[in-house]
Amino acid sequence: MNMNISPVNINNYNRQAIPVKNNPSFTSGWFSFISYIDIHGIERGGQVNTSLRTLDYKKLAQTIVSEIAPKKPKSFIGKMGRCLGISHKGPWEKANIYCLAGADGTEAYAIADAIIGELGFEKAKQLVFPIHVSDVTEWVINEFGKAGKINFSDKEIQRLGNIRKFLVEKGVSEDFTKTYELKPEFRECFEFETADLQAKIDSFSGIKEGEFNVFAIRNCLFDGFEKNERDNILKKLTKKYPEHAMVILGEYDLLKFSQSHFKKLFPSAVGLREIGNQCFMSCRKELNDLQTEFNRHGLDLPFLD
Repeated sequence: MNMNISPVNINNYNRQAIPVKNNPSFTSGWFSFISYIDIHGIERGGQVNTSLRTLDYKKLAQTIVSEIAPKKPKSFIGKMGRCLGISHKGPWEKANIYCLAGADGTEAYAIADAIIGELGFEKAKQLVFPIHVSDVTEWVINEFGKAGKINFSDKEIQRLGNIRKFLVEKGVSEDFTKTYELKPEFRECFEFETADLQAKIDSFSGIKEGEFNVFAIRNCLFDGFEKNERDNILKKLTKKYPEHAMVILGEYDLLKFSQSHFKKLFPSAVGLREIGNQCFMSCRKELNDLQTEFNRHGLDLPFLD
């Protein structure tokens, strides 16, 4: 892919705007990166505008909802229970969605749009919202997420049919997209914070009984972290959430994983099992059981740590 990269220094950040030549399902046509210094003084790269989209949000939402929403009972007793007002639920009571390295909130809004399409707004507030968005880039979090503002192209806004009624157009932005402001009732559905990705993962407490956790870490692992760091990021998540967590990775990172030292071991080496396009479920418990069986025979799984 031939790309013209033009660096622009903004507020001491080195930002690179990269034209996207393909036609993904959800895009404004640009994929923006910055370089920054993290809390340990290490220079890293990451996304500013997360508008590059090749993820099927509808299928993602359906998968999440299947884990938490009431399911249609198949048995006669189950049907009788439904008639009597006894709900028949899936395994988890609530979903917690974390958009890590979530930049301006584009990812979170796209997920919210699909979730509302499946559940409706009121039920989504009960079972899913708020969606948690964190990013190391403070000015992006403050000027967009916490300010309740977002820039969308006309093509993007047309795809967000379920949340358009919660957005108020405020004018044209510098990049010729339109600036929208979130209405208060929709703005309450998101929590934004400035946080280093690794520090954020370390701060997670682990298993919450009755809750299903979804972590979106899209297209930042290979440009933002060294090999051992990105491996540990995924391993830490599956250790803390061995049975009930979904991890969403980006197409760019998955391509890089397929070309890396993990070519034969990914995703099982980090405790993940692929369940769909760019979507993985934690299988750490299964790996631990396999390790136990190997140990009985004096063998070891060297990648499981």
